Amino acid sequence: MTDTLTNVLADQARAVASIIAIAEQHPNLPSGYLTCHADAKPAVLLDHPSDFEAWRSALLVAPEAVALGELSGQTKLSFNATVSGLPLRVWVTFSKGAEA
Repeated sequence: MTDTLTNVLADQARAVASIIAIAEQHPNLPSGYLTCHADAKPAVLLDHPSDFEAWRSALLVAPEAVALGELSGQTKLSFNATVSGLPLRVWVTFSKGAEA
């Protein structure tokens, strides 16, 4: 069997750089679970709605751009932004009645 590498770490360099740029510009943002798949689209999963709001505000995303949904019985908030020319997805899930 022959394995062919179609996606390599270098493909993710721009996405990693965009996350680094956010960290440098907004060093006090709450940390999150960072992912970057082979499509080089980074995502940030946050722990609390207040963390989500901090990211939304820092990235200048309008409140009306926040999508409200449900995931596995929990409330889900998400938004998409463009950072360093790349799409970024930021999201949080929480139980109803959790901190807002």
